[in-house]
Amino acid sequence: MTDRLPNSTLPDPDAFIFADDVPDQEETAAFSGRNSLSNFDLLHLLTVLATAQQTGALRVERDAPKPALPTQQFSIWLSKGRVVQAQGPYNLSGTAALAELLRGQGGQFYFQSGELAPAPTFNLSTDEFGYQALLLLPPPELTFGGALRVVSIDRLDELDLTELQLELLENLDLSMPLVDAADTPEAQHFVARLLRLGLLTRRRLRVAHMVVQLTFDTIDQGFIDDAIYQTWCKARSEKIAHAEMRLSSGQEYLLPVAPRKNLGASLLLPPDVLIRTGLSVGEAVLLRPQGFAK
Repeated sequence: MTDRLPNSTLPDPDAFIFADDVPDQEETAAFSGRNSLSNFDLLHLLTVLATAQQTGALRVERDAPKPALPTQQFSIWLSKGRVVQAQGPYNLSGTAALAELLRGQGGQFYFQSGELAPAPTFNLSTDEFGYQALLLLPPPELTFGGALRVVSIDRLDELDLTELQLELLENLDLSMPLVDAADTPEAQHFVARLLRLGLLTRRRLRVAHMVVQLTFDTIDQGFIDDAIYQTWCKARSEKIAHAEMRLSSGQEYLLPVAPRKNLGASLLLPPDVLIRTGLSVGEAVLLRPQGFAK
């Protein structure tokens, strides 16, 4: 049944435009002094430095696992946004130093701008550096099975990926649900690492702009274009039974929906739904799947 929703919950469609992968002023300001790492994600900080093509040393200090041991100190040197050297405690260097840093929690960090690496030993993008370090650690937990999107093709090109991994990414780019695209533990671990790096993110759905048309083929439900319906189902990894519909007045209704081919932007509604909602043929509405998360 088409139910009226008590409060307006549908956001403006402009709210669903993807955010740019450009660091904002608050992020870059984090490097102006000493900050707590508990408030920031280390891999994201490296991405910010890379995007800004920074040269200098990112230093992290944190308490040792045992009180009797000295404070742990880590240094990661960058040259024009690329990692050229890294050192950590226990004579660790390179990606092993970053892996040890990621294994622990907390600490204080600061960025010494302009400091050159004392002995550059490699030249890696921050993503390749982070990916190699994640390979030394247990894979991150993967708790999402819906559709994903690639954040940046250019950043992915820096990684040395296999043909199977590239094929998996192509399937994800075609909106294939993760549960279908990554059907082995190895594939799931690969996706989990890319999510941890911020190279993959959940595919967000845009609110559909629909135009009401009349149908006599159903009662108490609407028909939407099959392509829109399938996109929603893939993103949610489940069949969609209801959609939230917002009228131009701001009033919302919960509408049972079913797919039909070649409807485009038309929303087919029967007379009983038109009477119940007060809608007219030709009127524009916004539609999204029930329980849509931004």
